[in-house]
Amino acid sequence: QLYIWKEIDNDYAAIRLITSEATDEEQVASFMEAILKS
Repeated sequence: QLYIWKEIDNDYAAIRLITSEATDEEQVASFMEAILKS
């Protein structure tokens, strides 16, 4: 689950990521890879 925690300004926001123990390690790796590419 992802939601905007606090708007910093018009271009940036702090987010909070919520996962569980059931989150597949491959999904986490894929998500991290996407973040690093952006």
